[in-house]
Amino acid sequence: MALAELHGRQDENDCTIHSTCDQCFGEGYIICDTMGCFNPDKHEQCCSEAYVCIGKDNSCCSAWGGPGITGTAGVPNVTAALTETAPAPTVSSWSCTRFDSGEACCQRAPIPLHWCSGDFPNQRCYNPENQFCCTDGTVCDEAGCCELFVR
Repeated sequence: MALAELHGRQDENDCTIHSTCDQCFGEGYIICDTMGCFNPDKHEQCCSEAYVCIGKDNSCCSAWGGPGITGTAGVPNVTAALTETAPAPTVSSWSCTRFDSGEACCQRAPIPLHWCSGDFPNQRCYNPENQFCCTDGTVCDEAGCCELFVR
């Protein structure tokens, strides 16, 4: 396993293990469960093991082991994930090309996903079994949360 690091959402930023959440992801991002980042202003909820769900409150964390510890602005302890005693949940990834439609890309996932919004390389896929695609392209993790994004 490679050394843990933060992965910023913008390709041009230089996130390191010494970067703050807002340096990597933008204004409003704070520490989630000591080792991740989330933005409560965007209705992101901090869940156990630094998983993030979108919802009205942290009840959307029930599928992720419950709520995590909400931190403050600063540098998360990204090496904490390397010292876990329990095995980490399996994270799936897949590859897409710029020639794939959004739906074709999402269909490559090892679980049944559908396209919600975005273009290569920033497609947003969702699982219709337990997520919702809002009209603004946001993917929510609980019923009724799309109303948070109506302008």
